[in-house]
Amino acid sequence: RHYGEANGKAKLTDALVVRIRADAATMTIRELATYYGFGRSTISQLLRGLTWVHITGGLPVTTRKLERAPFPRKKTLSN
Repeated sequence: RHYGEANGKAKLTDALVVRIRADAATMTIRELATYYGFGRSTISQLLRGLTWVHITGGLPVTTRKLERAPFPRKKTLSN
């Protein structure tokens, strides 16, 4: 398998991934996507480390799992 720039269809470069991850400290995903010309899902995935995992520059050392509020239970009819 060819990863990153070695993949002939890659539109991102290793250096660009590092820059995007660095800019994420001051820009939203929407702003990054518009500025760099990529989709929001592409930016989101590379920021979360789901893609371009071989590039560690710009990734936080530890990742914090987002906490979600529990869904409210559905009310049931009880007779």
